[in-house]
Amino acid sequence: MFWQLSTEDDRTITWHNGRAGGYGAFLGLDRERDRAVVVLADVATDRTDELGMRLVRGA
Repeated sequence: MFWQLSTEDDRTITWHNGRAGGYGAFLGLDRERDRAVVVLADVATDRTDELGMRLVRGA
């Protein structure tokens, strides 16, 4: 498994996603703010990632 790193506003978000069999998942970590988000969906769509990133960023 490979983790992705996204940096913005001097914060690094560590995340991973996946889709299989019509399902989607996202896990995001903001270690600087001690925040973690898990999104599980019964559809395989990019919106799972969009929602997860918004939640982990606190938007």
